[in-house]
Amino acid sequence: MKRCPKCDRLFEENLLKFCRTDGTLLLSSLSDDVDTVILPVAPVAHPSKSDLSQTFSIAVIPFTNLTTDPANEYYCVGLADELVRAFSRIEKLQVTAPTSSFGFRGKGVSVPEIGRVLNIEAVLEGTIRRSKDEMRITVQLVSAQTGFQLWSERYERQTSDTFSLISEIALAVVNALDLPLSEAEQFAISKRQTENSTAHQLYLRGRFHLSRITAERLRAGVEDLKNAIAEDPNYALAYAGLAEAYYLGTGVHQPPSESLTLVKEAAEKALELDEDLAEAEALLAIVAANYERKPQEAERRIQRALKLAPHSLLAHRWYGCFLMTQGRLAAAIAELCRARELDPLSPNVSVLISHTYVFARQPHKALKHARRAMSLADNFWLAYWSAALAYEQLGQLVEALDQLEKTAERDTSPWILASRARVYAKLGRREVAELLLKELDEHASNRWVPPYLIATVYFALDDHDRAFEWLQKAYDQYDDTLNYLAVCPLMDPYRSDRRFIDLLRHTRLDQSNAMTHFVVPVYVDGLSSGRLFGSSSL
Repeated sequence: MKRCPKCDRLFEENLLKFCRTDGTLLLSSLSDDVDTVILPVAPVAHPSKSDLSQTFSIAVIPFTNLTTDPANEYYCVGLADELVRAFSRIEKLQVTAPTSSFGFRGKGVSVPEIGRVLNIEAVLEGTIRRSKDEMRITVQLVSAQTGFQLWSERYERQTSDTFSLISEIALAVVNALDLPLSEAEQFAISKRQTENSTAHQLYLRGRFHLSRITAERLRAGVEDLKNAIAEDPNYALAYAGLAEAYYLGTGVHQPPSESLTLVKEAAEKALELDEDLAEAEALLAIVAANYERKPQEAERRIQRALKLAPHSLLAHRWYGCFLMTQGRLAAAIAELCRARELDPLSPNVSVLISHTYVFARQPHKALKHARRAMSLADNFWLAYWSAALAYEQLGQLVEALDQLEKTAERDTSPWILASRARVYAKLGRREVAELLLKELDEHASNRWVPPYLIATVYFALDDHDRAFEWLQKAYDQYDDTLNYLAVCPLMDPYRSDRRFIDLLRHTRLDQSNAMTHFVVPVYVDGLSSGRLFGSSSL
């Protein structure tokens, strides 16, 4: 039974969405349910029928666990994560990435405040009460402008029968917003990936572990995903999750030559079982670029991934990185700015934009975005490392060292050691640089260290032969940092060296991209925009 919140009329037709009297969106009549928070109701701001280009924006907050069992946390987060994945397939529904939206859970932040910070129009949130055999889930969509409820529903399921929940909730939200769905979008969010309850639970728990991105959690995530596949060998999403886990572990658990082989195997199996998995396409694009050295195939795959999931953060971020390697820096910045719209609180995206401006020989802009990353996460070491790169490019080496000291306080990454060694070498402190290089070698004895890093130190020490030896090792070991060879400013003095030119050819990077680039402001009608121009080497 449903109730009109405006005229209070009751309707017995469960499929009816709008009041026959006044057209108001109907609500469940079970308003006395203690698990449901009832908010004032306001009309939904639907996209105009005359403006089909309009996109509605939404954020999903992990559901609240109403039980005392902390083990249910993974399901609360997993359900929200799967809803984000489903919404990312819908062109007219922009969904904020979990890395930005999930942090609001349990913080007591009002929905309008969340809307202001994330620049979205609505928030989807809910609660889960779960026992051994039964589950009750309440969901509500709340306007970020007014704080009024736009839609709500309650779902009761056996714990062994939760497969259709994601598609039911996603379709209900789309219907409540009156958003247009293509046949392909309807199919994508309605598809059941497994009928095996145990496999589904293992998949959600595995994804929950991966979201923590620590070495221990990655291992746990891989184990859960493998067990999910053992339960259901035809579970395409589990294979895609396993491929992502292997990719996240690249350089942590295994060198790229080993991990990328596993990424390819798992992602290809995922696509074999479901040819429309955007996640698998994006990961195979990474393999094509970093392992197979086929940039055209990489771009074809990543563009298909974006067609399948227009709001996939993974696809937009990786496409931005790929465009960097190809020297298409203006396009890279545009793509990464799109990623920032999806993930506005991510320091990682700001760091990637900072790196792009370093490659564009715009260190002041690079520094600006590095500082933005610091403001988002003070302990994020990559932000300080990015600022050090910008200062190094500016020739302000003392300032670069200061940033690297702050970086070293936050992490022990070999990237930090290599940067410090390189800056000390440029300052004429060769003995310090060589000590740091020795320390870097010791790191390499018990973990994988990108050979490209060591090559940059030898270049700074004017030992070009050793530097090119390490660049060759980077090529042999599938070091993805080598993909930036054509645009990296550290390589500018060596671009005429035959060994450099040969290496570019082997990595299938366009020789025309072995030129520096710069972004200059272009003023159109009083507004400034970035435009990219190429120039010969500095």
